[in-house]
Amino acid sequence: IGNATIGDGNSTPWNKSKSVTTFADLKVGDPRLIALDWILHKDVKQLEVYDENLSQRYILGLLAMAWDSESWDHCGAVVENTTEVEEVDTTLSEDSGTCFLRDNETDPVQTFQRWLSDADECDWFGVACNDGHVISIELAQNNLIGEIVPELGMLPFLQIIDLSSNCI
Repeated sequence: IGNATIGDGNSTPWNKSKSVTTFADLKVGDPRLIALDWILHKDVKQLEVYDENLSQRYILGLLAMAWDSESWDHCGAVVENTTEVEEVDTTLSEDSGTCFLRDNETDPVQTFQRWLSDADECDWFGVACNDGHVISIELAQNNLIGEIVPELGMLPFLQIIDLSSNCI
C-alpha cells in the first residue's frame, strides 16, 4: 500500500510544495490518509482488494474526510438527534445510522444511510448508483466545507455532481 499511486500526481491543496504520488508521501491529517485508515481499519465492510467497489468506497470515504462530514446538515458521519434546516427535518436513528428526511411541504419521508456507515455506499445520503456504480452525488445545501479532490475523477460512471450552496 505504501507504493500505491493516488490522485493525479499533481500538487494537491494539502501538499502544495510537491506532488503526492504514494500514500507514503502523505502527511498526518491529509484526508487521503484518514480515508485509507478508515477503509483499512474502521470500515465494517472490509472489502477485499479485488472487490470492484473498493475504489469507489474509498473515494466516497475520502470525500467525507475532505468535506468534514461530521458537520454536514444531512446524513453526515455523526449521529445526532434532530436537525432542522429550512424546510427539511432530518432525524437520525442512533443505533443503525439510518436517517429519515421529511420535506415539510410535501411530507414524504425518505430513508437513507449516513456516510461512512456499514451500509452499501449506494445507499448513503445523496449517492445514486446504477448496477452498483456511483452515477451521481447530490449534496446541495449540506454545510460542506473543503475542496474537490482529484480522485473524484476516478469514479468512471459519475454523471452528476451537485454541491451547490456549500463552501466547496
